[in-house]
Amino acid sequence: MTEYPIIIKGAATISANIINGVGRLKWCVREAPMGETDTGWTFLSEVDDEEFLAREGNLKPIDYQSVIEMEPAVLWIYQLPIGTDIQLVIEKGKKYFVDTQTGNKVNI
Repeated sequence: MTEYPIIIKGAATISANIINGVGRLKWCVREAPMGETDTGWTFLSEVDDEEFLAREGNLKPIDYQSVIEMEPAVLWIYQLPIGTDIQLVIEKGKKYFVDTQTGNKVNI
């Protein structure tokens, strides 16, 4: 387990496909938090589809810090505003986020 100098507190929702290593984290959506400890973030994998996401138990609550341990790039998006809908792109060994609606690279 890697230690990060910044500790992020709060919960997120994540696809079981990411947790189980079936798919890598790709989609990151932030909605209004549903409680005091909820960050509002949901993380989906590149293999998730509507049928998978509709099945009970395939979206799981998780500590945001655990998401960072699975994909360190999400450390940098934590404070993006509610309504954020982005995807993680990996090209030639580099990672960056793209706005899902506009296709523009997100400057963090």
